[in-house]
Amino acid sequence: MEAWKGDLGRALDLLDGGRLEKEIETGYANAFNRNPAEEESPTWRVSLPALLRALDGRLPEECGVIVEYMLPFNGQRIDVVLVGSDANTKDAAVSLELKDWRRTQASSDHEHFVESGGREFLHPSAQALNYGGKLRFFHSEAQGWSVAQCAFVSGGDSRSHSVLIGSNYGMLTTDAPVFFADTLDGLRTRIQATISDKPKADAVARFNRGTYSQSVELLEGLKRHQGDFFARAENVLAYNGWGLSEDQQLVEDEILGRIRGLTPDQRWAILVRGGPGSGKSLLAHRVFFGSLHLDRKSIFCVRNNRLMASLREILDPNYLGHRGVLKFNSTRGKMGVEDDDSRITDVLVCDEGQRLALKTPNAFMRAAVSVCMYDDRQVLNLEEQNRAGEGMSGRRHRADSPRTPDVAPVSGRRSLCPVGRSAPRGPRNRNERRAGVATNIRIQDRAIAG
Repeated sequence: MEAWKGDLGRALDLLDGGRLEKEIETGYANAFNRNPAEEESPTWRVSLPALLRALDGRLPEECGVIVEYMLPFNGQRIDVVLVGSDANTKDAAVSLELKDWRRTQASSDHEHFVESGGREFLHPSAQALNYGGKLRFFHSEAQGWSVAQCAFVSGGDSRSHSVLIGSNYGMLTTDAPVFFADTLDGLRTRIQATISDKPKADAVARFNRGTYSQSVELLEGLKRHQGDFFARAENVLAYNGWGLSEDQQLVEDEILGRIRGLTPDQRWAILVRGGPGSGKSLLAHRVFFGSLHLDRKSIFCVRNNRLMASLREILDPNYLGHRGVLKFNSTRGKMGVEDDDSRITDVLVCDEGQRLALKTPNAFMRAAVSVCMYDDRQVLNLEEQNRAGEGMSGRRHRADSPRTPDVAPVSGRRSLCPVGRSAPRGPRNRNERRAGVATNIRIQDRAIAG
């Protein structure tokens, strides 16, 4: 699904005739059944024309151009995808993230984010890497293509955006470089390195018919990239399809920032909710390995026997007595995280948090930071259905109306409890009551989308 598709020659003709922006707006409304967001129109009006003119005469006129392409498996949209063939006649695509920013500065709160115009955004290279990785490893058609990614900021120049290419973001820009109005030659070279000829006749149609196809299973990917997770090598992870969306990355940055700045007298319960396919398990593993990277004692809590066995095989047997960093929710031998209330670690990460029994607040007492990933809409097995009605489904509240019950959770970057502040309300449900009972735990609730 896309707002507009055609070839480079047609796009340039529409641009010269002053009709391109209108066609994109109309196509967007028809494809997505809503009007574009406020920040999207300037991209089509300024950044896209600048990109197209930069490529005029440098790429074949038959080169495919897809604007606002929606990935078929998570709803994320790529600003522009260029389709052609590489030097070996192989199908090729370049994913581009476009921005019309005038000036940027580093975010003071989140390490993967920058600020422009008084707002905070994920670094465009992180976005481009995420999209390129998703195409490369989870798109049924593009898996066999040559795929590259980059970002183009049409406003300002490399001096006004020096922070974007600074050393702080070097791992991101290595495989997803950022280009500006004064570095157009570099942009052309980057694209031409992947697309050097016109596309095959049906290439754009085949690309658009692509569906979700998981070429890398989660556990296989974790095993292959364990060292990268541990070192938080963002460019390697994103390039190989393990990047996070903007919502997911913001949540990871907030969690690891909380863990990094933890003081001995603090205790946090961070609740992350999302539906199937929203990336909770991937985020849980990234937080776990990220915590180890920060030299924090960390435990990963699981409910599933098969997952436990797989994780034990994945973890380096020589690392910190690897069996000790994995625990079940509860065991008959009373060795699970819910079986006692003594503090045993700095960070506890719980995947499938809706499966916690929570008969006591123990799960929130075992660590200074307890991170719980949960799906309040998931159908539980028979053993768990008896407590489903009083489980985490009670936490289904709108972020903009935190006291209104039984409304589907929303995704986005607004937390029910502002970051860094104690919850300005009483606990809403059994789980938050358990987290707060006699513990002075501050509660933070976040939502993510795939």
